[in-house]
Amino acid sequence: MDLGSRIRLYRSSRRLSQRELAGRLKMAPSQLSRYESGHTEPGLRVLERIARTLGVPVSEFFVGR
Repeated sequence: MDLGSRIRLYRSSRRLSQRELAGRLKMAPSQLSRYESGHTEPGLRVLERIARTLGVPVSEFFVGR
């Protein structure tokens, strides 16, 4: 499973829409969509914010990669 798919999995498991998560992250929903679709990958600082907001350690995004 790639990074974007893991972000989507954790987001949906918390019953958050892309718009809701993007709002909490103070980013455009289109940017979050690009991360989830794999068109671009977030930098480490953004990934840390995503992880913190979703309540998972950053390492969860790389398990089994």
